[in-house]
Amino acid sequence: MIKSLFTPIGGLVTQIISLAVVCLCLPLVAYLVYETGGTQLSWPYLMILPISLAAMIFKIPGGVLAGLVAALLLGPFMPLDTVQDIAQSDENWLLRTGFFVIIGGFTGALADFLNRERIKQDRLSRIDPDTGLTLFGKLPSDDRFMRNQSDEATICVVRLHNYRDVQTVFGYAIATEFSTKAFLTLKAHLDARDFQLFKIGASALGVVHNNALKDAQRRIADLIAAIPKRVIVNNIPLPVRYTVGIASADQVELMQHKTMDKALFASEVAIKMPSRIATFNALQHENTRENLILMDDLYKDLSQGCLSIVYQPKLSLKDNMITGAEALLRWDSPRHGSVPPDKFIPLAEKAGLIGDVTKWVLDKVSQELVAWRKAGIPIDMSINLSGNDLSDDEILAVLGDLPTRMGSDFNGIELELTETGLVQDIDAAMVTLKKLQTIGYKIAIDDFGTGYSSLEQFKLLSVDTVKIDKSFVQDFASSQDSQNIVNAAISICASRDVKIVAEGVETEPVLNKLRIAGCHYAQGYFIAKPMNGKDFRAWLSKQPYPGKISA
Repeated sequence: MIKSLFTPIGGLVTQIISLAVVCLCLPLVAYLVYETGGTQLSWPYLMILPISLAAMIFKIPGGVLAGLVAALLLGPFMPLDTVQDIAQSDENWLLRTGFFVIIGGFTGALADFLNRERIKQDRLSRIDPDTGLTLFGKLPSDDRFMRNQSDEATICVVRLHNYRDVQTVFGYAIATEFSTKAFLTLKAHLDARDFQLFKIGASALGVVHNNALKDAQRRIADLIAAIPKRVIVNNIPLPVRYTVGIASADQVELMQHKTMDKALFASEVAIKMPSRIATFNALQHENTRENLILMDDLYKDLSQGCLSIVYQPKLSLKDNMITGAEALLRWDSPRHGSVPPDKFIPLAEKAGLIGDVTKWVLDKVSQELVAWRKAGIPIDMSINLSGNDLSDDEILAVLGDLPTRMGSDFNGIELELTETGLVQDIDAAMVTLKKLQTIGYKIAIDDFGTGYSSLEQFKLLSVDTVKIDKSFVQDFASSQDSQNIVNAAISICASRDVKIVAEGVETEPVLNKLRIAGCHYAQGYFIAKPMNGKDFRAWLSKQPYPGKISA
């Protein structure tokens, strides 16, 4: 504490500027006092300003020294009245000297106290109150968080993978106690001389070992062995399901905190690993960066005309007529070229951009459908929706508004949702689908057989059509297993009066076998490839479809 009283506040530049200002202000105030008539007026009290500045930066020594200099400048040589040349009494200038010194000393002591409190609060703000661990997010950006001068270090992130599950079931307080006990147990079993621990958010712990990765394998094994298998909270033994991400770091990366980000990334990758442990892979990280660029370009290209809709016809196996078409999204990116939908659509769902994409699709497809109706084409139109779209109020509002916008042309629109998307929240999906059917939409389950729904869930859903995934269709003519699965699906749907569409039909033998099996509709390259709106209408003009007027 004594040492801190003599330690200036701020950096060297701040100290130099402050010193210059004090040295300039002291004689200026003295000159002002002399020119305004002497010390008999209140101008001498302006000296409090440079004295206080000196005290705030240089603490008690600076405040006292500035007070003494100020007192000397306004001391016995400064007249009480410069006009009448009346000198000050000794009592006058000595009292002022004491006053200036006390002001300087008190302000310096106060500055030192406030600075120590600020440092204390800053230090406390970096400490997690529950575990006593340093909060990694509170470290200064230029802080090198290794204790020694090792050229390399190994960084691990231990993430409690089931933290959110505990929070969902038991609440925030229990989840916090769960993570706290898990981290304290881990901390107690690690040698503080070998490891530095940092709290990263509510469910992750950063561990630094001051050896290169190749030399740290035994310590990593010690770390993993120290992770508790379960912790007891409120007499409930909660299992600890963890992932561990590992990365190596050099001195530059430690200064920039990049390595902790790498270890965090590896801990996410570890979720898919049987061992729940993953070492940072630069290629995987680069893929993540590319995905970010891809999503940024998708958002921009939505308004730049780089996305388009193609239409693939649907054939009735009963009368060989074209009864509908599926609208499929295509993206020709100026930077990435033709991007497959099965690549960018899942990324858009995870990134939260799928709503913007769906709104764009609904707008373009509704315009195309109106054009069909004006041209006397009555066939149905199928539009793909994401499972996330069912809980998006903006998407549901657009769907609710389409009947008004399209008027009499609103008919025959079928909304396709994947099986997996539907079962994310089966209860909410049932309510939403029922509302959409009431408005006038048909509902189809896409890629049936590839999701995780049960027959019980399928029974609960009110759907009009089921589309059998192409993985079961393409070898339908030759695979007994595929035939058994498709026949079972057809039988189940027939019992509920649900229409069946087979996707991915590429050969005539498959088409014929599907017709014999009782499948209602087929879609695939054997019938026609996806086409843009103009080409589709030209192709359709040569095909039979319901209500077509013969030439």
